[in-house]
Amino acid sequence: MKVRLLLLDRAFFTVECINLLKGLGLEFVMPCVCNERVQREVDTFGREGRLPFSIRDSHQVEEASFTMVVCWSEKKGKLIPFATNIEGDARRLVGTIPREYRRRWGIETSFRKVKEVFPMTASPAIRLAYFMVAMVLYNLWQAVNMALAAGSARRRRTDGYRVTMPFMVTVLCAHLNGRL
Repeated sequence: MKVRLLLLDRAFFTVECINLLKGLGLEFVMPCVCNERVQREVDTFGREGRLPFSIRDSHQVEEASFTMVVCWSEKKGKLIPFATNIEGDARRLVGTIPREYRRRWGIETSFRKVKEVFPMTASPAIRLAYFMVAMVLYNLWQAVNMALAAGSARRRRTDGYRVTMPFMVTVLCAHLNGRL
């Protein structure tokens, strides 16, 4: 399976990461770190659109060039710059990038839900085992919900059942305790 698009957080906004992703031929989107130089460029640009941009490492030796796509955020009431190497016209990018980037929050929610399932412990081995069980449970939860959604679509029902993670944990515990 080929990765179509990487949606990264601003921690990856570094010369090393950008050059690595470009070298691997991977398309990416990440918010720019709004340092003085980036903010000045966004303010000078003053509108939605795309512009070529580059950053340098802390030693001012290595450089990474990319396309900065500036999008208006209704929620924040300001222009938000994104770094990308996606090609295309400005209008398409301004419309596509925020929509694509919002998909990333499903990943954030996934890890938050997984963390709800397993307790904290001092032993790294036990924590890893809990995490692995939680990931299996999470994937099972997603599979059940996808199957239910597909089934309700076939029956032309729009109010399909949605199984919650607490319900999945309850069922697993009941099964492990011999009550199912």
